[in-house]
Amino acid sequence: EATGLFATSFRIYETLFALPALVLSVALPVLAAAEADRQRLRYQIQRLVEVGLILAAYLVLMVVVLARPLILLLGGKQYLDAVPLVRIQSVALLAVFLGFVCQYGLIAIRKQGALAIANGIALAAVLALGLVLIPAYEEVGAAVAAVVGETILTLLLLRALARADRVIFPN
Repeated sequence: EATGLFATSFRIYETLFALPALVLSVALPVLAAAEADRQRLRYQIQRLVEVGLILAAYLVLMVVVLARPLILLLGGKQYLDAVPLVRIQSVALLAVFLGFVCQYGLIAIRKQGALAIANGIALAAVLALGLVLIPAYEEVGAAVAAVVGETILTLLLLRALARADRVIFPN
């Protein structure tokens, strides 16, 4: 039952996860074109961070408010226990939006290697968290591990961006 609840919640999260990629992917060519002008690149990254976090906050709020009707619509009454999981996982959207901006910034300045390192560390962290949290808290532990894993990834990407070029690092 716990697996089914988490899978239901994760399907919704997975769909929402695609939104930042879709919205922000139009910015990658613009960022890449600004690579030589670091001040311009910094301005663009800063604006993407601001807009991305506003959109993510709005989306999180909408998911938290609409989680119950969404679960009823998609899964029915038997999946109502997934509502708290949807709400927990929605918080990760803040990190996901910010993380995508950092990823595109790193790609624009040709630091893709930092992406691989950050993703590897975040993967190890989410696996370790899962091993600890899932046996103790089942589906809630899995949801928390996923949110913390996304947050760790974003923090690592922010660090990589700062180390790569302090000029373009957003406020």
